[in-house]
Order: sequence, then structure tokens, then C-alpha cells
Amino acid sequence: MPLFQDFRSIELKDWLSLANAACGAVGIVLAAAGFAEAAAYIVFAVLFDYLDGKVARKGKPTAFGKELDSLADSVSFVAAPAFVVVSMATFNLLALIGGVAYCCCGVLRLAWFSVQKEAKVFRGVPSPAAAVAVIVLGLVAPALGWLWLLLAGAGMVTAIKIAKPKL
Repeated sequence: MPLFQDFRSIELKDWLSLANAACGAVGIVLAAAGFAEAAAYIVFAVLFDYLDGKVARKGKPTAFGKELDSLADSVSFVAAPAFVVVSMATFNLLALIGGVAYCCCGVLRLAWFSVQKEAKVFRGVPSPAAAVAVIVLGLVAPALGWLWLLLAGAGMVTAIKIAKPKL
């Protein structure tokens, strides 16, 4: 029995999803070390998520690819932005509540998105958009990071229909 899984079955779209997850992980580590550059890695993750989607739509979708994409998104657009924004703000109970609420809402949103049938609209704010919003607002007004996290988290779980961009 081999020691490792067969990596030859991993396709380009899957490697792009892994690059997305890696960017989120780097963002978390840099934020933990106090580097403001951590925020840039969320933007890099958005780029890899976009490329992954483009490549995936050209080929045959796989259950593995769909799961991997969702897991990568949970790192890069849920955990990492919450960690980065909370690390930029003064840590207090509000920051903790905002970060946890954002994470819970983001995970719910990704789970709902994973099981919904292909639609022409998003229900709620897509997690990459929420991530970029909290990062930008967190850089502009870090003391209100808790508020940005709560608002973006609520946006991800709202039933509001948002048109999908044609990219």
C-alpha cells in the first residue's frame, strides 16, 4: 500500500484551489506575526479562486473539485479575513464576537452554496466579495473591524438575490 495518495489525479483547477487555500493560510500566519501585508494574500486568493472557476467551467466538474474549492474558500474567505481583521483591531469582546459570527456565517454560506443547484443569481453576498470588503474596511477603520465582520457575515447569509457577474 502506498504511503501517499496518488497526486497525479489532481487537475489544474484543483491546484488553483490549493493555491487559493495557501494564500489564505499565508494571510493567517502573516497576521499572527503582525504583518499588515497579510491582507494582500486575501486578494491573491480571490485571483486563484477566479482562475479555478474559469478552468473548472471549461472541463468536467468533479465532486472532489467542488469539495476542494469550498474547503479552500473556507480558509481564504472565511477564516483568514476574520483573523486578519481581528488582528488589525484592538482585541476585545466585540472583535471576538465579530470574528466568530463572520466565520459561522461564512461557513453556512459556503455549505448552502455547495448544495444549491446552479443558479443565475447568488443568494447573499459571495464569500470572496465579503472577504475583500472586510479587509478593505478593516484597513480603513480597524477600530470598527468587529462591525465590518458582523455586517459582512450577515450579508453572506441574507436571502437577497445578487446577480452573478459575467466574468
